[in-house]
Amino acid sequence: MLVPKWIYTGVGENLQSHIAFFTATAKLSRRVVKTVLEEVFKTPIAVGTIQNRLEDTSQILKPVYEELEGELGKQSVVNIDESGFPHNKTLAWIWGFVTQTFAFFTIQASRGSRVLKGILGESFDGIIICDRYSAYIKYRKDRIKGLFQFCWAHTIREVKSMKYEFAYGSDKLFSTVFRQRIGAVFRLWYSFKKGKISRKKLIELAVPIIKETQTFLQQILEAPSKVISKFSKNLLRKWDSFFTFICHEGVEPTNNLVERLIRAAVLSRKISYCTRSEEGQLLLARLLTISQTCRI
Repeated sequence: MLVPKWIYTGVGENLQSHIAFFTATAKLSRRVVKTVLEEVFKTPIAVGTIQNRLEDTSQILKPVYEELEGELGKQSVVNIDESGFPHNKTLAWIWGFVTQTFAFFTIQASRGSRVLKGILGESFDGIIICDRYSAYIKYRKDRIKGLFQFCWAHTIREVKSMKYEFAYGSDKLFSTVFRQRIGAVFRLWYSFKKGKISRKKLIELAVPIIKETQTFLQQILEAPSKVISKFSKNLLRKWDSFFTFICHEGVEPTNNLVERLIRAAVLSRKISYCTRSEEGQLLLARLLTISQTCRI
């Protein structure tokens, strides 16, 4: 007779799943998980046993985790974001890669473009939705093909911060003028999302507004305000990558999809402060990958 492994540990599959759920989704510390199991479920358990079962869970999730990583390079659209996640006394970074059907998280020592090359490869030809952090810019330059969609939420926040800067040659605030122009594009986008206009009509109506806004930025490159001049110059350098969502299916104008899911990692960081081993990094990345994929 084959004796199940849980007989020796005192933890069956159901309890092990609850431990993983409380850790990954409820974001409870090991000691709080112990308290919940003992006081709510009347299940006495040691903190060491909880950790051992989490390590078992990490190994169980390994094949699925690696399969999802392998699928990233085949996707047509990927949302990417990163956030600091200390490892012992050093600063590491948790990266989130999110598609319409699954999420993938990895903790790396680097915040550079080599992480993107390692995960997606140098020949990834899909569309990346991200902010304008330098690692993405470098990866954009190094790639042979593929498009980018830079997040408008980040850009609008930047524009709002210029609330005291006047538009060149106008008595109106730059923030107001620019947001009115971009707002016209987004009103068309929301009409498209609601099914009121077709993709063809969206392109037909949005392209003239986009070109007018581009001309507006070109005209204020020599503005007395260095803030506005620098902002305009930076936007114009990457102008085409701000409107990929107008012409391509499955592309959103913001990076909110991955930012919502990576928040789970940020909350875990606030609770645990850091990871202390490579196994701990893998455990967290795998738990987040599977739990957030299930949410999607």
